[in-house]
Amino acid sequence: MTQKEHQQQAFDINWRHFVEEGGKPSYEGGCVFFKDRTCRCAIGLLIPDDLGKRWDAKYNGWMFAEIAEADREAKSLAIKYGIQFLSDLQYAHDTPASADATGDVFTSRMKINLIDLAAKYHLQIPEPAAV
Repeated sequence: MTQKEHQQQAFDINWRHFVEEGGKPSYEGGCVFFKDRTCRCAIGLLIPDDLGKRWDAKYNGWMFAEIAEADREAKSLAIKYGIQFLSDLQYAHDTPASADATGDVFTSRMKINLIDLAAKYHLQIPEPAAV
């Protein structure tokens, strides 16, 4: 897969989780990659549970670009998706989460941020999942 295809895949995962399913933000004074199965940050949705738990223990509150400099697995993700894309994805999540937006307010703000991200990276908004 190309980096653009990986970006689209990551975008689709985040769109479905936060916009369609109303996923809860994962933020406690800083990014929390993995709080539980239903509460993750935008990057936390892209990594295995054990890695998210390990990063939370070691890098809680760090920006992804900082982790990518310190961690081999993060550097691999940065190459796969693009460091700026992942930083922008983290920002799209953390901005409404850090403003204590919850429920529909968080979902609305996250949707706007993801639409902006799609425009910046020329990504497609996913079709609504079939019910």
